Amino acid sequence: MDRYANALAMLVSHYFYVGDMRKADFIFLVVERGKPDARILEIEAISLNTPFEF
Repeated sequence: MDRYANALAMLVSHYFYVGDMRKADFIFLVVERGKPDARILEIEAISLNTPFEF
């Protein structure tokens, strides 16, 4: 997941999402669809309260 297409990690991932990571709705959508085993927060512009609500 990133805010722009063709981010480096997207080149080696099986799937990816592009959107505004400051929006809680976007983060919920990605987690609900992908059901990840882990969430590794890397960007400082992410909605920090959202990932811990799962």
